[in-house]
Amino acid sequence: MVAFKSCPRCHGDLLISRKIEDVSCLQCGYELKPAERETLLARINQRARRLPVAA
Repeated sequence: MVAFKSCPRCHGDLLISRKIEDVSCLQCGYELKPAERETLLARINQRARRLPVAA
């Protein structure tokens, strides 16, 4: 999965691996620390809950 414009260092796009343990920026290579990763995943989950469910 890709989180667009979410890198705290360069505001680039973050690549979230299937394991979710590896989250790194596609542009600058920055790897999120565990606390940053948890914050990002919580924000993604909040947005997902607000989306309408397809019929």
